[in-house]
Amino acid sequence: MEEIEFAKVVNNACRHPGLFTFNGTVTEVLSFLEGFAMGANVGGPKNRMSHSKLMTPFRQWCENRGVEVPITRESASANDIAILNEFARLYTLYANEVAATDGDES
Repeated sequence: MEEIEFAKVVNNACRHPGLFTFNGTVTEVLSFLEGFAMGANVGGPKNRMSHSKLMTPFRQWCENRGVEVPITRESASANDIAILNEFARLYTLYANEVAATDGDES
């Protein structure tokens, strides 16, 4: 599954966390997304060898752009829809950029 397709899952899980997790906390949503990403092989084989975590390339993307990832230790147990919405927005930007880059390499 490509990142651009997975961004739809991220958006749905972040906008409706109670449909995907028991309590809808940030930690639960991210855990769900990590498991889904690994099971769906997000990014394809090229990414399977370089990282096993959804957040690693996304965090690097954010750092390279001077954007703070909205997930912190303090927010990780919060049930804050604003945090999840910001995560979904940033992940969508990341996925669109990855898709554009992958298209340039073909």
